[in-house]
Amino acid sequence: MKMLKVTTMLLVAGILTLFSYANLRVRSEGEKQKSVELTSFLLTGNLDSVALYTLEKKIQSTKGVRSCSINARGKAACVIYYKDMISESSVASLLTEGSISKVTKKDLSATRGGCPVHQLGASFNRFMTLLDVRTQ
Repeated sequence: MKMLKVTTMLLVAGILTLFSYANLRVRSEGEKQKSVELTSFLLTGNLDSVALYTLEKKIQSTKGVRSCSINARGKAACVIYYKDMISESSVASLLTEGSISKVTKKDLSATRGGCPVHQLGASFNRFMTLLDVRTQ
């Protein structure tokens, strides 16, 4: 019974320490910013450079879209947007306006795992952000 109390107290102390650290540390500039989503699309259809430039500027002026880049040679479009203001399907429908006949989402996932040290650091930072009540 005594062992259970000691273990419980250690766990509570550890959780309180992590929670305190998460809320008292100085947040980076990136953590203070509103999070954005990056989506890339493959385009099919008439890829006239003048029409694509006009479409790119129109999408950039849409509320919730942070940036848009359309590449006629690569037949691709990359859009950075706030997902709480505009959805991915809305962005895709904006791209189909004009001479583009088909828009498919391009997979941006990494093919390799990357450095495990960086993954551990990123996981720890994500966990600290979850515990940080200032970011909600």
